[in-house]
Amino acid sequence: MNSTNKSLAGLLLIQALLVGATWWPRSNSGLESRELVALEASDITGITITGRTTADSDTPADSIELVNDGKAWTLSTSAGYPADPEKVEEVLEKLATISVRSPVGTTEASHRAFEVASDQFTRHVELKSSSGTHDLYLGAGSGSSMN
Repeated sequence: MNSTNKSLAGLLLIQALLVGATWWPRSNSGLESRELVALEASDITGITITGRTTADSDTPADSIELVNDGKAWTLSTSAGYPADPEKVEEVLEKLATISVRSPVGTTEASHRAFEVASDQFTRHVELKSSSGTHDLYLGAGSGSSMN
């Protein structure tokens, strides 16, 4: 084995060690999940879902508003038409149990890129409760993911 082959074998060994160190599994103890919204589904008294913002700022995005008057869920945007309480409760349960880990993007530019900015979003969900209003901006995802 000449000196060139020995050098190349040494470089291969160093690369293999670097790959092992880079791809070695690590614990996720620093990535504890937390609730996105600190609300119980039963505490939510109203929900407004607004559709995708448009490039034309003069045209407001379509929205739908559901309100619980203490007796039943109604669509306030459709003159108080009753909503199916089972479906509304299912949506609220899912929203109340969303958990997140570390953020993907924390800058204004990344919020706009993911379409979760207050003026550019895919969906805006406003949850109303006795403790106040909670806003969720759901953005564009790739494939089946959602930001």
